[in-house]
Amino acid sequence: MPQKRLVASVAAFMIWGGFVLPASSAVAAAPKLTQLFPAGVARGATATVHAAGEFSQWPPQVWYSSPGLTFAAETEKGKWKVSAAPEAPIGTAWIRFYDAEGATGLRPFLVGLLPEVEEQEPNDTPKQLVAISLPVTINGKLVKGGDVDGYLVELKAGQTLVAAVQANIGLGSPMDGVLQLARRNDRGELYVVQQSEDNWGLDPRLVYTVPQDGVYAVRLFAFPAGTDANVGFAGADSFVYRLSMTVGEYIDYPWPLAATRGAAAAVQLIGWNLAAEHRDTGLERLVSNPIEPTTVFSVVPARISLPAPSLVQEIGVVDSPVMILAEEQEKERNESALGLPLVACGRIKNPGDTDSIRFLATKGKAVRWRLDSAVLGFPLDGHLSIYDPQGKLLAENDDSAAGRDPELTFSPTEDGTLLVKVGDVFEHGGPRHAYRLVGYEVQPDFVLTVPSDAISVAPGQSTELVVTVERRDGFNQPIEMRCEGLPAGVTAAAAVSQPEGDSAKTVKIVIQAEATTAAGAAPLVPFRLTGTGGEPSRTRKAEFVMSNPSYRNADLWLTIK
Repeated sequence: MPQKRLVASVAAFMIWGGFVLPASSAVAAAPKLTQLFPAGVARGATATVHAAGEFSQWPPQVWYSSPGLTFAAETEKGKWKVSAAPEAPIGTAWIRFYDAEGATGLRPFLVGLLPEVEEQEPNDTPKQLVAISLPVTINGKLVKGGDVDGYLVELKAGQTLVAAVQANIGLGSPMDGVLQLARRNDRGELYVVQQSEDNWGLDPRLVYTVPQDGVYAVRLFAFPAGTDANVGFAGADSFVYRLSMTVGEYIDYPWPLAATRGAAAAVQLIGWNLAAEHRDTGLERLVSNPIEPTTVFSVVPARISLPAPSLVQEIGVVDSPVMILAEEQEKERNESALGLPLVACGRIKNPGDTDSIRFLATKGKAVRWRLDSAVLGFPLDGHLSIYDPQGKLLAENDDSAAGRDPELTFSPTEDGTLLVKVGDVFEHGGPRHAYRLVGYEVQPDFVLTVPSDAISVAPGQSTELVVTVERRDGFNQPIEMRCEGLPAGVTAAAAVSQPEGDSAKTVKIVIQAEATTAAGAAPLVPFRLTGTGGEPSRTRKAEFVMSNPSYRNADLWLTIK
């Protein structure tokens, strides 16, 4: 996810984002933002974007996480002219509207590399399809039940078409999309030559090498992402998507999936139609970025600059060695045992294959292995197992509370060398069955979360911020919590989470604004809530956690109403 940075002054704020002054300061309800459409813009272009929600004061101010974006409010409520500079970072920017009464939640807004157009209805039946020039990103909606969106493209023999949907994963749209490629026969009828679904999470991506010249149709429809009793194609105003199509360069993922902070790293770009000069890159600048861990061992996502369209613009940065498993390294062929912590990147390229790593175990020190694959959008249904030197199975797991990716904790009964194996539950394999394996000795730790990242308080009044405390792996020490970065006139007394009792799981922080605090005085000032405890002492930031789209935010937004 992209790094988000709130700023404490107007000058710094304008470096990273921008704002629009409201026309009126009348007392009203805080703004609400439910959707942005289109949900993105091409780098170097301008688009008219409709913000759905409630705006009693128009226009609100705007904060955005990435440089290079400009929001200009139009007279019509909810409508903005949004521009992305030619050097704007590719990928997800996070948007927040705010005024003197409060702030909205964050919403994703994507900056792309391809020319963009908006879907034109009707485009459901074969006779209604309109020709589209490639390359292109189409911003569309499946607006009602039974809706099917289709587009005609002319393709030449030997070309490789990549058609990728961003909807559920990147935008949080409640849709489980299906993508089809069909070809017209001599009678003008369409017949399906390829279908894709659940290629990147619930979002489909289709790759097709064209056998002969012709006019092809790309069709998109969806089922509900959640449980629904209805059987049939679904749609709603919230079924927003971006469909990117090209016969040019397209990047699937960067390899390896992790790099060590403070060390140079070479990265290979995996994809289709890639020019030779774009297949390799370096991360010298990226891996020097500081890491702010949220747990004792963290993989921090960091954005990288890619030369071609892609659904992924990030790589994991870690404070440990990164091992890249060679393809011939399956079947226990790495002989030396490795110390922990470590991160290994590998691919189960062939059905039935497994990868193995020997590691040093210490009696009584629990070891945790975590596999990241499905969470990164790959099809691997991972399986982890631990063996002793004689080949005896000691522990195994193929799932975790977080989903399909397994996590396995094991306490060795003696010192020595053990073996951890990675495979697929159903013995599947392929070039996209990639994973990142994280191993470390378990240490007591804690995680802090808050129910919202937008807090408001009126002058002379107070508000409570409830902090949920998750104590992990036997952490039984007091945790002192403090607010950092509050503006003048606003205070919050420190609070302590004790190992036992009600405060062990939840703590209430009271934020008080003095009667003389100026309303609207703090909309540009972030604050953080941190907890410190343990032996040795460690500090963790309280985060607001979004599930779909996935995002963790520790920069809390305060409005003086």
